[in-house]
Amino acid sequence: MARFDRKAAAVLVAGIFLLLPALARSEYVGGEGKSKPGLSVSIEPVFGLTKRDMSGSNGSLTSLRFFLRPTFKIYDRVAFYGDIGAADFHQGGAAGALGLLAGGGAKVFIVSHNQYLNIYADGQFLTFDSDDNGKGGRFFAYQFSLIVSHKESNWNVYAGPKYAQLENGEDADQKVGIVIGMDYSVTPMVFFTAEMHNFTDDGLYVGVGYRF
Repeated sequence: MARFDRKAAAVLVAGIFLLLPALARSEYVGGEGKSKPGLSVSIEPVFGLTKRDMSGSNGSLTSLRFFLRPTFKIYDRVAFYGDIGAADFHQGGAAGALGLLAGGGAKVFIVSHNQYLNIYADGQFLTFDSDDNGKGGRFFAYQFSLIVSHKESNWNVYAGPKYAQLENGEDADQKVGIVIGMDYSVTPMVFFTAEMHNFTDDGLYVGVGYRF
């Protein structure tokens, strides 16, 4: 099992460093590795770097964001969460200041607490303000994904397809891509998560969570 842990850690670190040159625009899903049955509550500070090629004439949009996510999981089948924090944007020469980020979503567990496999659907929305001398303004995004996860010891690996739409003023863009993530439970209460988005949009998120 120690050998598996070392290999998993090496793959995760390598994946993060390979992705750093192409960070992209996407919304954080998050894993569900060691959540206990019944009612559970967790809180997780998350840091993300994102980039996305828009369909309009202003080119790619990149964003830095950090937010706090409380999650409430009810009876193994449904989890609700909210996001509150700050984000900015860079697009077409404009560099917006940090603005208020807010969002929320829900996870519906199709298969939950199976020994080897969990499956859940995730739906979420996100909005934030970021402005550079009148450029930018309010951004709105929503995303749907279907996630399959596998638990092994303290590790949880998850992946699945996702559909995301981003609106930025006159620009609106729809993308289909994939989510790949891994979380590690240090204790039954403390966990780390790293998540990557790739293909049509790419991204990197890192979070540290605490379960009550």
